[in-house]
Amino acid sequence: MAQTVVGLDIGATSIKMIRLEASLFRFEFLDFSEHPLPVNVDLPWEQLVTNVLQVLFSDRGMKADRVVASLPGRNVSARILTLPFSDRKKIDQTLPFEIEGLIPLPLEDILLDYEVLEKTPEGAKVLVLFTEKSILEAHLDLLKEAGIDPNVILPSSVALANLWKEVSVYEQEPFAIVDFGESETSLCVVSEGGLRYGRAWAQGSAGLTQGIRDGLQLSTTLAREKKEREANLHPSPTPGGDSEQEWIATMLIKGLGPVLSGIRQSLLSVSKSLDITVRRVYLCGKGSRLQGLDRLLSEELQIDVQPIVLRGPVGSLLEAEGQDPASAATSVGLAYHSVREMACSRLNLRTGEYTYVSERAELKRQAYSVGVMASILLVLSLVFFGLQYRYRSAELDRVNQSLDKVALEIFPELRRLPAGAQRTSAIEARLEREKRERDLFAPLSAGSLSVLDIMLEITKAVPKGVKIDVREMIMEGGKVRIEGETESYNAAEQIKDNLKATGTFSEGDLPEVKASLDQKTVKFKMVLELSQKLL
Repeated sequence: MAQTVVGLDIGATSIKMIRLEASLFRFEFLDFSEHPLPVNVDLPWEQLVTNVLQVLFSDRGMKADRVVASLPGRNVSARILTLPFSDRKKIDQTLPFEIEGLIPLPLEDILLDYEVLEKTPEGAKVLVLFTEKSILEAHLDLLKEAGIDPNVILPSSVALANLWKEVSVYEQEPFAIVDFGESETSLCVVSEGGLRYGRAWAQGSAGLTQGIRDGLQLSTTLAREKKEREANLHPSPTPGGDSEQEWIATMLIKGLGPVLSGIRQSLLSVSKSLDITVRRVYLCGKGSRLQGLDRLLSEELQIDVQPIVLRGPVGSLLEAEGQDPASAATSVGLAYHSVREMACSRLNLRTGEYTYVSERAELKRQAYSVGVMASILLVLSLVFFGLQYRYRSAELDRVNQSLDKVALEIFPELRRLPAGAQRTSAIEARLEREKRERDLFAPLSAGSLSVLDIMLEITKAVPKGVKIDVREMIMEGGKVRIEGETESYNAAEQIKDNLKATGTFSEGDLPEVKASLDQKTVKFKMVLELSQKLL
């Protein structure tokens, strides 16, 4: 059954929303819209967001089966940890304690989720996201006031990674997506269709607007318009070099320093932690419209930087409608998190006690159904195995009686023992003793030596005056394996050479020779190959 999925990108100055219709094996683009938050209104940002969302969802009656909403990335921390194991149960148990030493908060005040990045024989590397419970609670309350109960909460850095099929139709190497927003910058690294890293920091294009406003004594609105329409980071030079365009460019380049440092630091961290080299960066977010930003970053980072172009099933339709991919990118990534073939991680900060209630109820319902079916199967299995047991027991009694009769003909002295387990054990012991005695004297194969003959050859091979303690001797196939202790390595080597010289053995090897704990003897393992293979 198809569901309406909404990707809700809640930004500092606007709310971007995309709707998809998704079923088990397909999804379709419905629409995209951007709703600016009111300006020059003396209300907190949270109240402005609630008012706009109430209009969209309550007043206009917008329906959504699943909502994936963003959480400001500056409120979410990310770490890459290396653990000495890869089992998910162990990770679940130990990860909170690994994080505890990295944060100045008690464990009971944080929420975390993680994604296993890679598994190795030595363990696993894990990307961990965590935030404060109070921050998530406030964000959920904000959404609930507008009548929205989101299924998933993500920072934009995680959502951006879901665009991997939109931007990497031909992309084979690791790449990064940077969302240069109004109040923060988010970055993710994608490799082989999976999220490898994500973080955000509180520097955005609002700082550039403020610089222009203060420098030119303009209102915030006029300064933002000048930045978006006129500013150029590579203006045409003038003889004096002091034109307004050049002054603005100098100021903007200086203001971009923290953003540039954050990108450089993130790429370096990925390179060191995961041995991943990023060679291309895609820019999105309203701040990425700044003229010359891609060229500046490319020169500073010495990698290819270009504006994002969405070429996938949703991005191509957005372009056909004249929508700006830079603004829509994060909302598309959020919606894709609920599309199985597009999502590249399972991260969700709405976890633990904050898990989406309906999903929890659905899990309980499924668990109940599975429990009922399991109970029915268990009853049927018990009936079946009960009948089988009764039949097998009757067969076993008949066979035991026949075996007991034959055994008493061979060992009549056992008649004095009572029938049952005691007599059966005595018969098994006698048969085992007879077998051992037979094996000691019988040749291993036609024309070959007996076990006693081989043991005699080994005894003769021990040099005079040398003590040897054979702990274990195993013969199988055409090989004889010996474990024991002797006085020295040379003694073990001499024994091996003497055995080869007998002609009974064609090959000999000492795969392991080591001193004992008290250093007085040498423990060895010897492998000998018989000249004649056993049958």
